[in-house]
Amino acid sequence: LNKKSFDSYKILENIDLNEYMLWLDENLPLECKSEEDLFKSYELMSKADVFKGRIHKWQYWRLMYYQSLLLSSGISVIKTNTNNKFLKYKRSMRPLRIWQLNMKNVKKKTISEKISSYTHTSIKDAVKNFNYYKNILKDRNIQKELKLDEEECEFIKSFI
Repeated sequence: LNKKSFDSYKILENIDLNEYMLWLDENLPLECKSEEDLFKSYELMSKADVFKGRIHKWQYWRLMYYQSLLLSSGISVIKTNTNNKFLKYKRSMRPLRIWQLNMKNVKKKTISEKISSYTHTSIKDAVKNFNYYKNILKDRNIQKELKLDEEECEFIKSFI
């Protein structure tokens, strides 16, 4: 291994590997010029993700060395063409999208909790069958009976 790969490995010592994987996933297409480099880089990311899974499954933290080695030195060495252009790297939007989806599901779950208490079903079943309930929830009398607040009523209107 050359100095470039060692330097890239040393930089990763103070970075969260999960965040780095998201960052790589977002920016690798910008950095790699050839499709072959991009393919090989994603192959290494895939192998690093396998190590991540084994770390979580077995709690064998020694494997983190191999994960970080694949993500840093592996990807820096595998590139055949270096991109000398100025690139504006960006953070991954995936955590934000996951958070937004969770916020949407929280509203759905709170409405489903109220439905489940009236229908004598589990919350899980009410969430699963929410599409069937949405037509019933259009009725203002049912909304009052379930004691839905304004925000939940607006959510139902947007969902329909």
